[in-house]
Formats: sequence, structure tokens, C-alpha cells
Amino acid sequence: MVNLSVGVTPRSEERFRGLAARTYLRPTAGAPTCCWEHRQRLGRLLRPGHSNPTPAPHTMGEGTSPDNAMFEQVAAELKVDAVFAGHIKGQWLYRGQGDIPYYTDGGAGGEVYVSSAEKVGVDTGYWHGFRLLRIDGSSVTTDTVPAIVPDGITVTGPGEVGREQVAAYTATAKQPTEEGPKVDALELREPDRTRSNGSKLPTPAHIWSTGNPEILAPLPAERDDARRDPATQTVSGRFAGRCPGRTEIAITSGFQTRATPVVVPSAAGPLVRSVFPRARRLKAGSRAPIAAIRLAQPVLLQVTIRQGTRIVATIIDRCVRAKRAVAVRWNGRTSTGARAARGRYTLDVRVASDRPEVVRRSKLTLR
Repeated sequence: MVNLSVGVTPRSEERFRGLAARTYLRPTAGAPTCCWEHRQRLGRLLRPGHSNPTPAPHTMGEGTSPDNAMFEQVAAELKVDAVFAGHIKGQWLYRGQGDIPYYTDGGAGGEVYVSSAEKVGVDTGYWHGFRLLRIDGSSVTTDTVPAIVPDGITVTGPGEVGREQVAAYTATAKQPTEEGPKVDALELREPDRTRSNGSKLPTPAHIWSTGNPEILAPLPAERDDARRDPATQTVSGRFAGRCPGRTEIAITSGFQTRATPVVVPSAAGPLVRSVFPRARRLKAGSRAPIAAIRLAQPVLLQVTIRQGTRIVATIIDRCVRAKRAVAVRWNGRTSTGARAARGRYTLDVRVASDRPEVVRRSKLTLR
């Protein structure tokens, strides 16, 4: 586990004792300590990158107070791993002396500290959230999770996407603000990094996903989440139409998920030109084609070997372009790699798109 605690040396304890008078957590020799919140009046301390001072005295936050610098110096001497500060109403992060990360996550309750000259939202840090930590050995992963009312996410974007076209989706979240400035449309995206305090603003935790990447494929963001499944997920909200069909895209943030249906339309005209059985009998291990399928346009093609309703082997299950005839082969083995028993089977061909499914079947004997 990562050591988020520190041992206090006699010298640093003496220096810190004066700084931390009347705090809720006062360090003592040998006591594990991870973070402190100082509620004395220590000067007009500023929020990271903001011009307006907090309406009440706080220790945390970049500013001009000499006590703030003293706190950072002592934290660096103690080799603190991180400082987590609550109460200040907003979401910010920055690095202090010793390259120690400081996390300000006080937006879970009370009114956000926004002046009449500033706005709430992702580009200012004025929104309600909490911090989630995942610690695995020496690895620490952290997310700033927004508080969202039930069914509070709204998704904006097209319900139809053409093949090879790219669609961009956006989402906003309604937060449970009872008093003070309302945060009714928190944009679930990365903050504007070109702002003067852009580097100190956290991204509201979120991830976009596709219901079927063969139909609608996610496009990576410039700074995507390394934990995602790249085949189905992205933080960008951008997707590319791949194959005709019906699916959905969804965004998850905190405990809330919102999905919306999307269709990739097929072209006019038939989907399938022909399905020709090539063999009625098959010897195990043979690579001879058992069928040939000619398509009129790209489709989601599934070809399986069945006995009754049971799928014995899946031969094709993907988007197939309509450039040439598809040769279907079966080596007489099941999906697990075991030899299939001799007997009668059904070759099942299914063509899916945005239209009703097309099904073709033929009988096959394995010798």
C-alpha cells in the first residue's frame, strides 16, 4: 500500500505545532497523519488561479499568505504524499513545494464559492463533487466524481450516423444544489486548459461507451483514460459509424448512466445477393467451403453451426464488407476446440442491420 501517512520528527513537530494550533487533527510524535485542515484566520488565501479571495479564512489553496507557504514547506519536510483539503467550496488541484499534490474537494456540501464575476461549471472549478482514490501497491489513481441527481444526465447528439461518418456527443449533469448558485448543467468533459487556471481544474469523472463497436466505434481522445476498454470506451464522446445497425451510446459519471439509441442506416436495395450451400456432407478436419455468401452491402454477419437451438461453433460474427463472396469453412470442431460428434447439423446464416434480420439455413452432415 502507498504510505499516505507520515512520521513527525521533533524539529518539524515543533514548527508544525504553532501552525496547527486549534486544528481538528494535531500531529504528535509517532502518530500517523495524512492531512490537516486549519480553520484559523491565517490571511486572505486565494483559490488556485482565482482572483477573488475566499469569503472565509482557509489554509489550503494557493495564495499570498506566508502561513500557506510555511504549511507547504513543513509538508515537504515531512515527505507527505498528498494533501486532501475539504470545506473550500469547489474542485481544484495543484502541486505545492516538494511536488506534493494538493486536492481541494469541498463541493459536496454548502454553496460553491462563486462571485458575481465568475461562473459555475467545469471551466472554473465551481461544482459539487468528491474524490475517489484507488491504491494498488505503489500506484495511486484518483478521480473527481460529480454529485448528480437521479436521472440527472442529459445527452446531446445525433440519433443517426452514416457509415464512415463521425458523430460527437456531449453531456451535462444536474447537481443537487438546494441553496446558493445552481449547478444545473455541469458539462461532463475536460476543462478548457487554455484558461489561466486551466491546469488546476479537474475533469469530472466520466466515460462514454458503445453498445456495439461493430456498428458505432469509439474514437480516442487526445488524453484518454488509460483504464478504459479502447474497443468500446472513450472520454471523447466521439464515435464513427462502421456498419449498418441499431445500437446505443451511453455515458457514465459517478453513480449515474444515461444511454441514447443510435442507428447507422443501410443503403437502399437488398442486403444479401445469395447464400449458396457448397457441401451437404463434411469430413472432420476438412477446409473445403461449405457455403458461399454474396452480400449487396456491408452487414453484421453471423454464421454458426447449430444442433437444434444450441450453438456448436461460431464461424463468423462481425461486420463484413460487400467486396467479394464470403467463403464459409468449418473444421468440424466446436467453439471450445473439441471435436464435434458425427451427425446432422444446421448451418445458420444471419444478416443484421437496421432492418429486420435475414436468416438462411441449410442442413449439414459431419462424417
